[in-house]
Amino acid sequence: MRRLSALVCIAVSLCSIVAGGCRTYTAQDTELILSLAMSSARSHLDMGREQEAVLLVAAVAEVDPEFPGVQEIRRRAARAFADADVVSLLGANRPQRYEVSRPLWARVLLWPVDRWLDAADMVSFGIHLGYGVYADLHATRAVQLCAGYRYVAEAGWLDNRCFGGQVRAESGLNLLWFGAQASRCAKSGTSGERVGSLALAGVHDPTLRYYQDYADYWAIGASATCSPFPLGLSFDIHPVEIADFLAGFVGIDFLHDDFADTRGLDLRWTDTGLLMDISNILSSEEALADYRRHRAFRAKGAGK
Repeated sequence: MRRLSALVCIAVSLCSIVAGGCRTYTAQDTELILSLAMSSARSHLDMGREQEAVLLVAAVAEVDPEFPGVQEIRRRAARAFADADVVSLLGANRPQRYEVSRPLWARVLLWPVDRWLDAADMVSFGIHLGYGVYADLHATRAVQLCAGYRYVAEAGWLDNRCFGGQVRAESGLNLLWFGAQASRCAKSGTSGERVGSLALAGVHDPTLRYYQDYADYWAIGASATCSPFPLGLSFDIHPVEIADFLAGFVGIDFLHDDFADTRGLDLRWTDTGLLMDISNILSSEEALADYRRHRAFRAKGAGK
């Protein structure tokens, strides 16, 4: 029954992601979404959940760094913001998690669980349905050949020990470390929810926000989509996760993902929806321009 409930939750989340990807946003919609995200961030902060608050406020600031309350919360959670702003070459392989102090007996019981999960992290794979023609062959994003467009819904064992699904809207042409790429992605499953977006004309770099928050820059694998066929496939090997698996046997957890020492973020479903909306807004030049005109008009009116 629990497994069935988890699958139902994943399906509902993916349906909401697909619907969000098709939505258009007026300036008033954007302002309301940012306001709701700020309200949720304050709620998390009042309950001592700084990292959840940071995640929401950082998303709001990408749209409007001067939105009311952003600077206030940045001051209240200055240390958490400083930690979140650190750019790591490990990228999305090192998830956002809280440090926790567990008793010795719990750490001993969790040790084999963490080793098994570290082993499972070494590969990811998925089967997807959708439309488009897309081929992606990569030995890290510094050595890749990628071309085409697609909009697909995928299910499988995904990055960051996520048994669940993701929706990907992608288009571009990439050769080695250089190219033009537009991606808007969201995943939902056993490790929670994540959203990511990339609009690039230039060099793929592991320090880009997309590779920090969502995708593994260092992965080796392939993916293919071709509309006349009912199914597409993706498969990746994750070298950084292999190193973390081996290091775990000598007590080193450099990816900070062991349950013996950490726990995940506690985001609500509404938070996930807001983050997906903000990701969609950021990927829409029309929505951003409309919102900025609206803000400029209001600021001009307030200055009279």
